[in-house]
Amino acid sequence: MVQNYVAELNIGIKRDPQFGLVLIISMGGELVNFLNDSEVVLLPATKKDIKNALYSLKGVQLLQGYRGRPLGDIEAVLNVAQSITFLAEIIEIND
Repeated sequence: MVQNYVAELNIGIKRDPQFGLVLIISMGGELVNFLNDSEVVLLPATKKDIKNALYSLKGVQLLQGYRGRPLGDIEAVLNVAQSITFLAEIIEIND
């Protein structure tokens, strides 16, 4: 487990019966159930789409240095989420 983290996030892929593959991003840890706050992004998604979803989460303030806490690496979060979408799309093509 990572020590002294800024925030926990959940990033995953789901197959929606109507829309196909979607990215789901939410705050993680205790906040995933406490805030009941997640965003769905249709694939293919741009980095801007993912960023908009991330910034719409209630808990994004934790990544922005809430009450003097350290800043989260939002660019790293976006890169990871985008990499997950690319991988999901590659798997989808090869299925």
